[in-house]
This record gives sequence, structure tokens and C-alpha cells, in this order.
Amino acid sequence: MLGFTAKELCDVCGGTIKGSENNKILQALTTDTREITENFEENSQKVFVALKGERFDGNDFAEEACRKNVGAVVCSLDDEKAELILKSCGDSVSSIIIVNDTLKALGLIAKAYREKFDIPVAAVTGSVGKTSTKEMVAAVISQKYNTLKTKANFNNEIGLPKTLLQLGEEHGAAVVEMGMRGLGEIEYLANIACPSFGVITNIGVAHLELLGSRENILRAKLELGGAPSVKTVILNGDDELLRDRDHVKEILSEYGNSPEIIYFGTGVNCDVRATDIKEDDFGYSFRLNLPNGEIAEAKVLIPGIHNVYNALAAASCGYLCGLSTESIVSGIAGVNTENSVRQKIKTLENGLTVIDDTYNAGPESMKASLYVLRSIAEKKGSRAVAILGDMLELGSMTEQAHKDVGAAAAEAKVSLLITVGQTSQKFIAGGYMSKKTDGEVVTAETSEKAAEIMCEKLSKGDTILVKGSHAMNMSLVTKALEKAVFDENEGRYR
Repeated sequence: MLGFTAKELCDVCGGTIKGSENNKILQALTTDTREITENFEENSQKVFVALKGERFDGNDFAEEACRKNVGAVVCSLDDEKAELILKSCGDSVSSIIIVNDTLKALGLIAKAYREKFDIPVAAVTGSVGKTSTKEMVAAVISQKYNTLKTKANFNNEIGLPKTLLQLGEEHGAAVVEMGMRGLGEIEYLANIACPSFGVITNIGVAHLELLGSRENILRAKLELGGAPSVKTVILNGDDELLRDRDHVKEILSEYGNSPEIIYFGTGVNCDVRATDIKEDDFGYSFRLNLPNGEIAEAKVLIPGIHNVYNALAAASCGYLCGLSTESIVSGIAGVNTENSVRQKIKTLENGLTVIDDTYNAGPESMKASLYVLRSIAEKKGSRAVAILGDMLELGSMTEQAHKDVGAAAAEAKVSLLITVGQTSQKFIAGGYMSKKTDGEVVTAETSEKAAEIMCEKLSKGDTILVKGSHAMNMSLVTKALEKAVFDENEGRYR
């Protein structure tokens, strides 16, 4: 449903156009020529954007796209090369739009497309909990609107534009996730998405190596609230940096915006507040207090106190979207361990319970997951096992952060700790043993090695947390656990 001609796309991108300037309306965008079919008539309604990466150059596929009759190719080839491609393709209807930077062109196209829709758009960022909060926000807003949401964690300069380009007439709202590694990145994404309001879950130490301080991380995240389109910024009022309203306002004013601030959390300073929080077999129940004075009983059907905060952020978004209190509560209760995106809790046929939280890890999320491990293991009456990999990009905090996670594993009553990676072997194991002398520690340099050695250490019925930074490839461990078979004769897994 893109709705632009090649000439209009060229104007949006600030490029120059070669070849046909046909007035056919382009209806779809792709960055992968493998998604272009052999149907020439259908292809004439598509635009191919030639992105460049570390290991590929989409410009190399510009000629293939033209031969398949796409309506337009956005690339960064020089004029001579573009002319040669058009000449070699003969009767091609393609327009070649030449730009300096195809990634920026993708962002400009997505921004122009998003501006066609007068709908509420919520943007979610933060050091920890972006994806799970995005899911909760979408679940709540979906009680009133057909809501587009970011798939998985497509939250960068490629994933966010592609998400926005999925907007259709059927959508009444959108929820997008924004990740970052440095200053200026959230500002860039917010300028594309033009969110109505933004959620910041917390300010942790992820990317400390790149940003240098938590103050810089705060400033990077608050770029979301600095976007001109944002009328309200929704902040964690229990976070020690975000709750300083005067300092937050000062930073936002430096960015040229003065949005309303809504705080969520448990403190008396919070506008959307949880009180009387109680843990039960399914998650948490609490009293939801809204800014209009309404109070309702709410349930979060996912373990981990951090999910109460996710629910409060979602309730704040629902409140701003005009949902009834009943609809907000219903949306929160609709998210459970089965449809949770980030933290999957699986009871396997081999008798093991696995908390699959393998996408990424930081100190805060590690500790939260260890709490979930303890809670589930205690309810099941099983042994708690943690298979933990290195946490990356922590800079000067690397040693202490890993030691703290080790100590948290001891406090979570982990009986068997398997570390993956050299940093975890040295510091998570060290922090664990400093607090728990009767636990067992097994070390592995890689996830492949951990998958090989863990079975002989596991007992039937164990509850196991698997977590580590994305680069540690911890999903290999989860897959091995799913394939493990218990040998009744030997009393061990193979």
C-alpha cells in the first residue's frame, strides 16, 4: 500500500532519477531481490531499495531487480553504471533512483509513508524490557484499535522503517520498539516514526562501554521525548535517573521539546501506580491506580516483578488512548507465558522446565530472570539450574556486573551454575561461590561446549534458566535441552 510513484519517491529521497518516469503507483517495498517474484506485472508495482551491509552490497542486485521489471530501484550507483543497467535491460519499465545513502533513503520513505496515517503511535525504548513492554502495550491498545506492532525486535534503522511500511488502512494504532547503541540513534528513529507518545522502561548499564556513563544513556533514551511529535513521555517513576523530573525536563528542553510527563511505578510520585502487589501461582495481582482516580484489580499472568512495570507502562498508553479501565485490565491479562515474545517458559516432554531467555542479556535482565527461576523452581519443588553466558558492552562495569549476577544466582538458590564464556567463568562463577559454597559450578568456553557437557549434570525435573548476550549464541543450549532424552536405566540425560 506504499502509494507513491517513482517520481514522488525520488522527491522524498532527494535523489535523481534515471530511466522511466512512469506514473504507476508503487504498492510494496523490498530490500531483498529474493522476494521479487517472476510475475512481471506484479513486480512493476514494487520498489527495491539496495541496502549496503558489512558483507553485502544491494547495488550488486540492481540489475537483477530491473530485469524482473520492478517499478523502481533505489540505489547509490553512479550515473554511468545506472545507464548501463537500463541499457542492458532493454524494455524494462524500471526507474533507477540514485541517492547518496540508501539506508537514509529507506528511512525517508518510511517517514513519508507514516505521515499518511493520522493514528496514535506509541514508541518504546529503554535499557531493559523493550520487547516485552512493546508486547504488553500492543495487547492493551488492541482492545480498542487494530494495532500494528514491531515484529520480534526489529527495532533498528532497518527494522523500524520496515515495520512502519506495513501500516494499512485497517490499522487504528501502532506500537514500535526503538533500540540504540549510541547518542543520536533514538532521535533518528523517532524522526522517522513520529510517535504520539513514548515509553522509557528504565536506564540501565547496557551499552555503557559505548556511551561511557549512565547519564549519557539517560540522554540517549530521552531523545525519544525530545521528538517534536511526542506530546507525552511515559517514564518509570521508580528508576533513580528517570524519576528526577527537573533533570528530565532540563534534558528535554535541550532537545527542543516540553512534553507532558506521566510516571508509572509503585512510588507515591507515580501517576499510574501499582499497589497491594501480590505474587501467586500465575504471576501477580495488584491494584491499578489511574490518573483519573479510578482503581481496578489487575492481573499479570507472567512471572517476574518486572512484568508489573511492563503492565503499568501499557496501562499508561491505554489511558492516553482513551481506553476504559476494564479494557486496560483485560489487555494486561491477555499476555501470558505462551504468547510472551522474549521470555519463553517451556515444560518439555523430557521432564525439564526451561526458561528460554536467550536473545540478549544485561545485568538488570539477568537478575530479573534469576528471580523468575527461583519463583518457578520453588513452586515446582525442583532444583534451580542457571546456564549463563557473558554480558557484552559493559565497559568498566564488566567485572562488577558479572560478579553481581553471580551473587544474584546464589540468592536465587541456584544449585547448579553453568557459565559460558571467559568473563562468566571468572566473574559470574566468582560472585556465585562467594555467596554459596555448597553449589556446583561448571564452566564452558562456548555455548556449543555447554550443550555437550550439561546433560550429565542435569537431574530429572530441573528448572533451567538459559540466558546470555546475543553473540554468545545461547539458543544452541536451549535447542540441546529440547532434544535431551532421559535414560531411565542410567538415571541421566543424553
